[in-house]
Amino acid sequence: MKYYSVNFKKQVVQKALERTIPITEIGRKLNIKTGNIHRWVSLYKNEVQVRVVEIDIQPMLEEAETDIDELLLKAEVQDLKQTSGSETLAQQIDQLKRKRKDATQYSDAEKFSVVMGFRSIPMDHQGIWSRQLGLQSQHIRLWEEKLITMSKKSIASDEYTKQLEIQVQQLQKQLSDAE
Repeated sequence: MKYYSVNFKKQVVQKALERTIPITEIGRKLNIKTGNIHRWVSLYKNEVQVRVVEIDIQPMLEEAETDIDELLLKAEVQDLKQTSGSETLAQQIDQLKRKRKDATQYSDAEKFSVVMGFRSIPMDHQGIWSRQLGLQSQHIRLWEEKLITMSKKSIASDEYTKQLEIQVQQLQKQLSDAE
């Protein structure tokens, strides 16, 4: 049986009371049974709510505070790495979450990463995931449509293509002359 300090339990309760992440997700990412979290909420709910007004400094002096947000972010990186199969993508999304950009501030490369990450996670988590990036699912779907449209366009201009064809012909002539 794993031991959790009272301070750790209170931090988990605080995160659960914020309701930004479902308790089941907190439990899964921190490897804690949801029944324990619910029990901790019932035990520490009033203390955690009061703690906003009145801080008990003694536990802070006795033990280092665990950064629950950081643990959850790390777990999300691992989840995305596993579901997408790409550590690079997971790291890019982690950096974007930490930057907290506005939807208008994303570069095309970042939009691509977000679309790829969005498609890698289960549908029932997509809304929460996009809100963590400061986005709505609609942003991501529009970006995806834009990226699909961009991918269908020719990368090379007609002039560039003509130049390449001329170079290929010249090289073919040089090869045939050399034989």
